[in-house]
Amino acid sequence: RDMAHADDAMTRVREAIDALGDAGASADAIADALTTMRRACLTSDDACDDVVKEYLTHSPDFADVLNIWDSYHANHAQKVCAPLLALCGTMMTRARETAATSGRASGDGWTERERLALDSLARAIMSRRMRQIYSHLASGVRVRVNAGLITLAGIAGRGKRCASELFRTFDFSLAVLPKIASPPRDSGAKDGTSQRRHRDGKDVLAGSTRRAFCEFVLAFFAVNDAALLRPVLAQRVLFGNVARFSAGDDPSMQIRMLQVIKEDIISAKSGVPARLRAALFGDVTLEQLATMAGREDVDDEASTSGRVARDAREVLCELFTNPAHGLCPERSGAAPKKCQSIVRLLQKLRPMDCEAHLTILLRACETHPALAMMYLPNAKYALEPRLSAHWLAATGLIGRVCVAAAADASASSAAARADGAALVVGESEGLAYVKAVIPPGLTKHTLAKGIAHASPMIRHAALCLLLNVTKAVGARVAYLESAIREGDTKRRGRDHRSWRLDDLLAYARLGASTMLPDVQSIMAAYTMSKGGKEKDAAAMVLMRCHALNAIAACVTIVPDALMDAKIDLNKLLPTNDPTSLPHGELAAVINVLCAAKGLRAEGQSPVATVVAATTGHDTGVNQGHILSVLRVALFASSASARDSAKSLAKHYLVTSGALDGRADEADVWIDVLASAASLTDARDGKDVIMACTE
Repeated sequence: RDMAHADDAMTRVREAIDALGDAGASADAIADALTTMRRACLTSDDACDDVVKEYLTHSPDFADVLNIWDSYHANHAQKVCAPLLALCGTMMTRARETAATSGRASGDGWTERERLALDSLARAIMSRRMRQIYSHLASGVRVRVNAGLITLAGIAGRGKRCASELFRTFDFSLAVLPKIASPPRDSGAKDGTSQRRHRDGKDVLAGSTRRAFCEFVLAFFAVNDAALLRPVLAQRVLFGNVARFSAGDDPSMQIRMLQVIKEDIISAKSGVPARLRAALFGDVTLEQLATMAGREDVDDEASTSGRVARDAREVLCELFTNPAHGLCPERSGAAPKKCQSIVRLLQKLRPMDCEAHLTILLRACETHPALAMMYLPNAKYALEPRLSAHWLAATGLIGRVCVAAAADASASSAAARADGAALVVGESEGLAYVKAVIPPGLTKHTLAKGIAHASPMIRHAALCLLLNVTKAVGARVAYLESAIREGDTKRRGRDHRSWRLDDLLAYARLGASTMLPDVQSIMAAYTMSKGGKEKDAAAMVLMRCHALNAIAACVTIVPDALMDAKIDLNKLLPTNDPTSLPHGELAAVINVLCAAKGLRAEGQSPVATVVAATTGHDTGVNQGHILSVLRVALFASSASARDSAKSLAKHYLVTSGALDGRADEADVWIDVLASAASLTDARDGKDVIMACTE
């Protein structure tokens, strides 16, 4: 049956070819013949080869095509010339330049003849008939426009030589090109996407002008001509218009467009300059990619739409993390002007509703803290505590962005230079320095309300947010401390910048105290997290760890935070067997105690006055507490907890006066105990060492 159908099709093709050669044939007959031949070409590549071969036997070098073109262009441009151009483009597209492409044996003589004849037809159109092509494009008639674009796509797809010649010949200044590249009015939304688009059929001639335009542009990339890649990309009327409305295209067209981006534009092998890449991805193009990445079926990668969403997400992540593409800043510092397009898109994403948008946002901010710093001032999320999935997700997201923003050393340096060089540094400068890493709308009252909430879930999320915010503020304050130390060593006696930074640090600490909850409130949240159901034990431990670490961060930022707090931090550590605490909670307790004594993890004192020397909390340290700290330093399973406990034990021994201030002797004494603990076996040895420390 298939053979009989093919024979019938070729019979109709021969009759159509005879009609084209008939000098007395009417315009309608010629149009029908051209349509019949093109339908046969669209059946398959082999059928197209047979049509071309049969036509060349009757009309060498396609002489009839050119004669019909010249005879009917003036009076029957739509009836005759539109199907004629569509036929030419289809033949040139289907029958490619080599025998291997058409599936024939390379020894067939007619294959070389076919290729040369099609190349000759393409050159004849480019050399003498481009004005007629332009008239079709400017006609405003969809069928004529599509026919002209099909012909141009067929010429460009013939190979590198034809593509280069067409690029040199074509007039890219035609005012009608942006209109042709636009989607149909009935399916175009305000942002260029389609709310409910109808799918174009397989025939490009019957589809929209945008689809035909995309076929024309993508044909330049299909020939894989490295020398032509940059000039084609530099003509923004080409790929720029393809990407401008790409979110409303069919998924198959979107995949082809994204493949061009991945393989020909952002690939390291493409050699496209960073400035040209950045120019191609303007605000509109980035929005189109974000729309495609946010499709609901992103997880269904087996579907075409799922592949589109995945590829669009990967492209955006690559653009926003790799400085080689000219959009994101270099790792050595910030470039605000260059990052504006990324920040504007990040502010339009829907990270609470779309996992792909969340991935893009976090990857961009955590890879380049400068982007997080620029994104944060306009990150207006509803942070008032309430039991909803949106609020829980928002607190987790904004906390990570705060931590990422605080890692932007260039922004901290710029703020320190600007405020430190001012003649007068006051409360407003200190508060602004701290608020740079605090999201808008997040106040001291909001945080205090969240950590005191009756719902454990809300309290847990609020403690996570508080911990991230305190980490961010602490990083900014630590940078000022480092700048002061550097200023004291490098510029002592040469200017007054160091003491102005001292003022900025003092006002920054004051500003932090107005933005963060007091220690008493955080300790109350810690107390509320004790007990609970056995199945929630792990969550409660995690909550207590967050509360303790937040207290440590607050005390490190504002050393005077414990002045008015009516709490005894020493009671956090059990006196009998401190290692019975969960590992994470034990490490957090030691962290709080070190912070209260003004100790860093490495045992150094900060620039500010050590709390232990100025408050009354140090006087409450008794022998039992010191022994508990020693036992943590010897037997804790966490290496960080042991190191911090050693620093704390050394501080107690030195400040107690027992060693007459000899810090080296304290180190030797603690190291000897640690060595003995490591050489003693199991439970019996532990009991011996614990007895020795009594």
